[in-house]
Amino acid sequence: MSLREDLETIIQDAAWTPPRSDDDLLEACSRLRSALTPEVCAVLEELERQVQKWGGPAHDDQHSPNDWHALIRDYNGWARTMAGQGSLEKAEHRWIQVAALALSAAAASRRHRTSCHVEAAQ
Repeated sequence: MSLREDLETIIQDAAWTPPRSDDDLLEACSRLRSALTPEVCAVLEELERQVQKWGGPAHDDQHSPNDWHALIRDYNGWARTMAGQGSLEKAEHRWIQVAALALSAAAASRRHRTSCHVEAAQ
């Protein structure tokens, strides 16, 4: 079975909907980890770490698009600095953090757009 087929099966089995709580997000990360590459697993582990440290959707939804841009820019800058100094392991760690932040930003944006559509329809 291909990775795509594995993911489609996991999503169908889970009757997947976008996570709206910390627990939902952590469970989604856990369920997907078994079918993914080590790099994607590292991003999911970082996402879980960030959720446990800062909180999930309730915390993330307080950030504006500009907040997300600044966070991602800063972490990417640190990755660039580490790579420039020859510390590729530290740079990789920052890139993984950037990927997790980008996922959180996209999810927050999607929740915001979805809630705006629901409110407009009411």
